[in-house]
Amino acid sequence: MIKILLSGTYSSFNKGDAAMELATAKAILKQIPDAEVVISSPFPQYDEEFYAPIPVTWCSRRRLILATTKLVMLFLWRGLKSSTGLNLSFLVKNTELQHFLNSDVIVDLSGDMLTEDYGVHVAYSHYLPLIMALAANKPFILCAQSIGPFKWTKFLARYLLNHARAVTVRDSISMAYLTGMGVREGIITMTADMAFLLEPCADERVDEILGEENINLSKKKVIGISLSALITDKFNSYNILGKEQSFADFISDEIINACQQYDLCPMFVAHVTGPGRDKDDRIISQQVAAKVQRGLQEDCLVLKGNYKPDELKGIINRCFVFAGARMHANIAALSSAVPVLAISYSHKTPGIMQMFAQQDSVSEIEKIDSSSFRTALGHLVKNHDSITRVLKEKLVQVKTASNKNIDIIRQALV
Repeated sequence: MIKILLSGTYSSFNKGDAAMELATAKAILKQIPDAEVVISSPFPQYDEEFYAPIPVTWCSRRRLILATTKLVMLFLWRGLKSSTGLNLSFLVKNTELQHFLNSDVIVDLSGDMLTEDYGVHVAYSHYLPLIMALAANKPFILCAQSIGPFKWTKFLARYLLNHARAVTVRDSISMAYLTGMGVREGIITMTADMAFLLEPCADERVDEILGEENINLSKKKVIGISLSALITDKFNSYNILGKEQSFADFISDEIINACQQYDLCPMFVAHVTGPGRDKDDRIISQQVAAKVQRGLQEDCLVLKGNYKPDELKGIINRCFVFAGARMHANIAALSSAVPVLAISYSHKTPGIMQMFAQQDSVSEIEKIDSSSFRTALGHLVKNHDSITRVLKEKLVQVKTASNKNIDIIRQALV
């Protein structure tokens, strides 16, 4: 039995993380029949049932002192064993380190977290599983990620990247950045996000969810909307540059205008639901939905439940167009041939939109304004059918690129 450990993601409450985990695990199990996949999670208490029957084990990377202590113990055990033959097995007698030592390859799915954009401490927490793999003398792969930029930890990032068995990136911007920072030639491959391989749930399940939520999509064409507290904070931080509106006011005005001008019905689809209220997109969605409802003087559709990524993809598939601040919600739309206006705060979004020839449908949060937003959204509505055809054509190539990650994982097992 080949053992593959998936590391780097956060929680199944983040449906982008969950989409990457599930798509990767299912693709591995389908294409490498003798593989056993284990998911390493900071929140197994939430994730065990969600990912079942795929086993989940706890990782300590978010508890930096504990994880660093384990790392020192692993290095100490290995150093003593190789230099003196002394096997102090009690140093590594815990479940987390045993998973690293017993795995044939570690596949890291950090997404866009190998960067200092979220802070040096966050970057370090994502370096930890890579360093553990290195200390355990196990091959590791950085799979389908958006990587960088780095400043304070660039030396460590370059060292780890150069010691990976393979690094696959999901956008050309990351490819250029890694080449420029000195990652060795031949180790980096351009692929695509694994979530593109996730199949939507059955139509019957979508109908069941919509019925439970008392949502009727038969009246008008639907504009799906994915918001996030993160994009809200970033928008509001630019108030010092002269923006007078909050993000909630800005986006509600734009949704009201789009619905009135194009006779659309808004539906808010939260793609992160925790853990904790501060990370729950349903809160900002409900706040904006209330403003939109007052402006339109008709009901707004808001998904209130906590759903799996394939279920959300099935629901997003029912939309006419989509406006998303969560990249994996946009991926669900793109791979369902639903035209997308992506609200971007990092290079991961324009890079992925470029794969579908949709780079002109990106609104960067630091530059976003009413005129550009309305122009971009109007373009999607007016050119819906032609954009849909392009998305379907590009999806074939993108899925092939996503599957290339599995070929690279298989090669690491040789």
